[in-house]
Amino acid sequence: MAEKILHFIGSLEMGGTENMLLAYLQNTKSDEIEHVVCTIYNKGALIEKFEKSGIRVVSLNISSKLFYPIAFFRFSSMLNLIHPDVVHSYLLQENIIARIVCKIKGKKLICGKRDTDRYKNPLKVFLDKITLGLGNLNISNSKAGVEELQMYGVPENKVAYVPNGKDVYSLEKTLKKMDGKRKMGFSPEEVILCCVARLYKFKGQEYLIKAMPKIIAENQNAKLVLVGDGIMRKELEEICAKLKITERVLFLGERKDVLDILTAADLFVFPSLREGMPGALMEAMAAGLPVIATNIDGNKELVEDGKNGILVPVQDSEALANAVNKLLGDENMMRNLAKKARDTIKNDFSIDLMVKKLDKIYLDF
Repeated sequence: MAEKILHFIGSLEMGGTENMLLAYLQNTKSDEIEHVVCTIYNKGALIEKFEKSGIRVVSLNISSKLFYPIAFFRFSSMLNLIHPDVVHSYLLQENIIARIVCKIKGKKLICGKRDTDRYKNPLKVFLDKITLGLGNLNISNSKAGVEELQMYGVPENKVAYVPNGKDVYSLEKTLKKMDGKRKMGFSPEEVILCCVARLYKFKGQEYLIKAMPKIIAENQNAKLVLVGDGIMRKELEEICAKLKITERVLFLGERKDVLDILTAADLFVFPSLREGMPGALMEAMAAGLPVIATNIDGNKELVEDGKNGILVPVQDSEALANAVNKLLGDENMMRNLAKKARDTIKNDFSIDLMVKKLDKIYLDF
């Protein structure tokens, strides 16, 4: 049985993996295991939440990706300091560091696979593949990730499937829709589309923005709210300016009041190009919003087209616009999809299920 787990992650920025780790550590039922979180970069909007929850956080204090090679040596020193029984690394760069260092140090290692390798840097994928065999276990949060690991030749006994979980009850809206809109500064007449995701190319916000003119043509009070920040912000703002919809697209940046924003929203749209198990989509479903998402791995594990949401082709602004307009024109459909979306998370992707599976893996390891 593992008595001390060192969770190894790049940073504690506002992201799906980071929020999943926080949720697990806040809800774990096992008092037999001590958990320590180690970051490569000493930054992130979630650091305060981890520390307020009594979770010990240490860092390799790497200042930028230019100094990435130093992380191998500092991580080795960190293992000497912490003395974990098991290391659990989460994303590609951490996995590569942990595999090499843990093999040298003789430490047990669990590696996370948070999405598939489609669209990833080929060199990084190559490095990931050639080091795969150095870990003891690989945990994927998606069935597509499990299939990819098996395709790479990872034995079945070295692969585990643990989907993300959400606490439906903590995401229960305490305000009515109209009150939520007023709280966020929207008028009751405004139709609010919401997308919560970092502003990166693979998150696909540009296709949603390009769908807005057609959406506005049929829904004159429509506004798009983008929650999250990232390197694509300036480019996305320029697209809005070219389409003359700057006043209809609000860039809210990173926020701590996401539930209030979801309460004010009428519809959640998730145009990502790739995903593992998207936490933002899960939160929107748990909060009881009707959802539209791209038909990709990860999203498809949560959304069944026409049953608890709508799936559209990837990189297709026309399809996004048509789906939004169809839903906004049918209140009964929106209401039914929202209820079934919430039921999906409650019944199949609860935080309790995720915690039980991870606790068992750690205790049995």
